Amino acid sequence: MQDAGPPHDLRFTTYDELRHTPPMSAVYIALPVALLLAIAGVVAFIWATKSGQMDDLETPGQRVLFDDDVSETGSGPKDSLDSKT
Repeated sequence: MQDAGPPHDLRFTTYDELRHTPPMSAVYIALPVALLLAIAGVVAFIWATKSGQMDDLETPGQRVLFDDDVSETGSGPKDSLDSKT
């Protein structure tokens, strides 16, 4: 009579086999890279706030709504191709 258990090529890993596995070397690379990226992000944020990059968040968004390309007479946009002097 044949055993009804799992096939012979599939077996459970024992604790002793897990204990002797090599360490995950990807952690030794990924962790320092992640820490460097986090530190770089914090430094970039501090630099941006100290240099005034985030002082006025509304004006740049409103600036695109207004047309600054009005000629001196106020008749329309400036165009260097239209001036024939």
